[in-house]
Amino acid sequence: MQIMNRLLNKTQVRTASLRAKAGRAIGLAGAVLIAAAAPAHSATIRLMPMGDSITVGYQSNPENGYRASLYSQLVGNGNPTDFVGLYRNGDAFDPDHTGYQGGEISTLQGLADNALATYQPNIITLHIGSNDMNNNDQVSTAPNRLAALIDQIFADDPSVALIVAQLIPNGNAAVQDRINSYNSQIPGIVQARANAGKHIYMVSMSSLNTGDLSDGLHPNNGGYQKMANVFYAGVQQVLAKGWVTNFAWAGVYEIQCVSSGQVLDVSGASTANSAPVVQYAYSNGRNQLWNFIPTSNGYYQIRNANSGLDLNVSGARTDNTAPVVQYPYGNQGNDQWLPVRQSDGSYAFSNRHSGLVLDMPGYSTGTTQFDQYGANGGTNQHFNCTPR
Repeated sequence: MQIMNRLLNKTQVRTASLRAKAGRAIGLAGAVLIAAAAPAHSATIRLMPMGDSITVGYQSNPENGYRASLYSQLVGNGNPTDFVGLYRNGDAFDPDHTGYQGGEISTLQGLADNALATYQPNIITLHIGSNDMNNNDQVSTAPNRLAALIDQIFADDPSVALIVAQLIPNGNAAVQDRINSYNSQIPGIVQARANAGKHIYMVSMSSLNTGDLSDGLHPNNGGYQKMANVFYAGVQQVLAKGWVTNFAWAGVYEIQCVSSGQVLDVSGASTANSAPVVQYAYSNGRNQLWNFIPTSNGYYQIRNANSGLDLNVSGARTDNTAPVVQYPYGNQGNDQWLPVRQSDGSYAFSNRHSGLVLDMPGYSTGTTQFDQYGANGGTNQHFNCTPR
């Protein structure tokens, strides 16, 4: 990861002769071979972990929970994987999830519609109800609320593969009695939806015991590892059933400018809004890796794996040379990009708001900030996308 005080080269002078290197402007449409196509993969996974503080990873260090090991097992098995969700916790891997600290079943009912519409997972791992049981909150109706949440998820996306976990144990005997009753009803809830043709699969967390808990409620690191193993086995089952549709642009990508051989990089590994996106030699830093989040009509958010912020045309400008930065996702389209396949197998990225394309000014080979510019077919506007 590059040093924090790396300076942008702001002395690049854009000249007509350098622009002419790209040849006569031919317009984006003239360069299109396949719009929104993606590199070929094996099974491609967009997985949303859903739940409460156990999904967040509370009491693990540093809040990776079961997600870190699950991600590593999936990638290690050759599955390009992108964890997605409303929140981010943990380090050293893809930390996205839709877990809510202190959340109950009703909490996820309030989050599910937005989470699924925004991130469009093809697999969900669901572990929810621990707080309902621990808080003794409407325990008798908790199975019905779980069933309603499951139905809500399938109403949002009928094709998603949903892996529902029975709850892990609790160190309090009274709470455990409530968990036992709740867990006993989950198989029937799942089977009824499976009989209706839904892609739903139940996993048991019975491999965990109270020795795998850090505080009587949350797992310790060993307990989280066991949860990861259970969910991994569940994912293998839903993949084997053919329930998971390959997802274009799943996983995390290095995006390399063809003309310079350098990659999109958030300068100094910054996590701040408006930090410039520059080119720099590839070093496998998370600030050089990007996730593609689909929006509509083939457009994607291109989100930095380190900061969680999106590739964005500053100020929603529509003019040539407007700088490209990272910024939270908005609704103006200046942070949505259409990948357009080129004849050499690379991609051009067209901005939804401006219609201009991602561009390296003047064919620079230095640490220069990207901008947007009219499509002209130049290799400074073409990018090789490599899954990492």
